[in-house]
Amino acid sequence: MLWKPDESNGVDLGPWSVLRAGQHLDEQPLAAPLAPGVDGSTAGTAGCAACRQGDLLALDIATWARDGRLVGGFSPTRTLSVTTAARLLADGQEIAAPASGYGGFALPATATTLRLDLESTKSAPWTTTSTRIDTSWVWPTADGTGTLPEQRLCPDGSHACGFEPLLFLDYDAGVSQANGVPATAMLTVRVTAHHQPFDQAPAADQLTFDISGDDGATWVPATVVATGGGGFTATAMPPAGSRFLAFRVHAGDPAGSGIDQTVLRAVQVTG
Repeated sequence: MLWKPDESNGVDLGPWSVLRAGQHLDEQPLAAPLAPGVDGSTAGTAGCAACRQGDLLALDIATWARDGRLVGGFSPTRTLSVTTAARLLADGQEIAAPASGYGGFALPATATTLRLDLESTKSAPWTTTSTRIDTSWVWPTADGTGTLPEQRLCPDGSHACGFEPLLFLDYDAGVSQANGVPATAMLTVRVTAHHQPFDQAPAADQLTFDISGDDGATWVPATVVATGGGGFTATAMPPAGSRFLAFRVHAGDPAGSGIDQTVLRAVQVTG
């Protein structure tokens, strides 16, 4: 599905999955909010989204995604402005400043903790949600050894490397086809904090969630309930007079991986 067909902008690509007889999937392409994520495909073979082979770190993080669906093709046009910037640190020292969350990076042999910051913005009359996203990942890096499953490939095309345990956030705010939520009803957002497919890192066990109705000037904490397996439910009342809601989330797992993410204009407020 294309968001802006006349400009070939905003290509929504759903993940490849194997369905059992009688099974069906409900999908809502281009649903808000979008946030950095990874391909959720479980069928076929793909490169790893985040893995280490020796002292080489390979990243393939999509700037715009939701629930394993990747939204690509965003490029500046007469109606759309887009920016992305990233920064990679090893044990507190910057080692690279790529333009996105994609590429191969040489790591210091002694590195123990990595951090990746990714900032992205988009602005156009036809895409008014997820206008700015700031994400910071922190995780303990492995030694670059291990064996990936058959469905994932290392940087050299083999399976001889190890997953890097980054956490990613998927949001289900129950938005309408216009990516809106009602102004007069309690907002319920189901959040899944997960690792890339096939990574056996421990599930997230902590999450905080704040909302803002003034583009991040002030924040209100939501009530968060853990539902197990990295799932959480956040509830809050949209602040009076809000036109958009921003989300600010922190999640972590027992092994020391964490993610901090702020999504401005995550969803529209209607009614």
